[in-house]
Amino acid sequence: MFSAPASLLKTLVKPASLALLLGGAACAFAQGNPGDNQYVVFSPATVVSTEPFTLSERSPNVPNGQAVLVQLTTYNPAQPLAATTLVGQCKLLQSNGGASCVLGRAPAGTYLLYVSAANGGTQYLNVQEALTIAAPGANRNAALQGQYAFLLTTPTVGDPSQASASAMAGSFTADGQGHITAGVMDQNGAAGTETAAPLTGSYQLGADGTGSVTLQGPRGNMSFTLYVPVPQAAGNVAVATLVSAKGSAFAGSGTLVNQSGTLQSATAVNPGFGPSLGASYQFTADGEAFPQWFPLSTAGQFRFSANGTLQSAGKLLVNGTAADYAGVAGTYTPVDATTGRATMTLASPGQPVIEYAIYETAQQGFLFLSLSPHTANPLIEGTATANQ
Repeated sequence: MFSAPASLLKTLVKPASLALLLGGAACAFAQGNPGDNQYVVFSPATVVSTEPFTLSERSPNVPNGQAVLVQLTTYNPAQPLAATTLVGQCKLLQSNGGASCVLGRAPAGTYLLYVSAANGGTQYLNVQEALTIAAPGANRNAALQGQYAFLLTTPTVGDPSQASASAMAGSFTADGQGHITAGVMDQNGAAGTETAAPLTGSYQLGADGTGSVTLQGPRGNMSFTLYVPVPQAAGNVAVATLVSAKGSAFAGSGTLVNQSGTLQSATAVNPGFGPSLGASYQFTADGEAFPQWFPLSTAGQFRFSANGTLQSAGKLLVNGTAADYAGVAGTYTPVDATTGRATMTLASPGQPVIEYAIYETAQQGFLFLSLSPHTANPLIEGTATANQ
């Protein structure tokens, strides 16, 4: 800490896993070419009987202009494909490595999905998979409801000759219906810095505790797989894990933490975000050093006063080595009443001032990310928890 996408897609990567990932019971039935399933993508991730769904095919083995047949049939693992009854179908025309089509609604139940592409004796794609279409039920998205802070990181590759790490922190509101609004984000890393940028997006949760999140920021769409606790209930997601999806504008992973609840800055007058973070904290942080870009890990304690200054900083560990930062000076701004965001500055003796973004959480602490451009400063991100 101190210087020293519209619809959400889930890629299917394992045979016989399609039904499980789409919210139904997994079926012990899988045919077709091993590995072909990874090229079949659905939107939305959970298929229900009241809505059509889109299937996209992204196999690099299928040449441009080749027709791809998608068939949804009755399911019976004891029957050959020819003996099943066709429920719905569509045809795709491969273009630039991908194609998609919308399959109509189907009653709840288990079906056989068949995706194939062939020309004469050449078989380009052959997917046969059990697909469970769920009956409409409770809104699973309601489990993610309220205001959340997040911290995402891309670790350093360990090349001392150039910066490689990046990190992003922010806050947004999930409305319980799959929409992300009122977002703000900060980003820092080898590719540059964004400060207090607007953020919107969408999300979808499945019954198995997985889901998808798309965030729209100043550098494009960022897609993530979301892991939440099960069973789910309205508003019960306090902490979740995010892992970036292939092709996302940000590649990394991190944590989503509820901001709605008991906050360190709350007062009797303002039970939400109050202006002050005055307390003693312990923290852990990781990042990438400067000017030699090697991995950086720190831990320690510090105390904020109620009036926005750093009162003291205890002994710290920097990459496992004890360091005394008694001379560190710092300040922090009042916490924003809407987003829980604040900024702080810290300066070690003889070192430049480093600015941080802070996002308060309901875990009696905050997430933080250094904002001073990583091209000339260390990149530091982590969590601070108030000492009780």
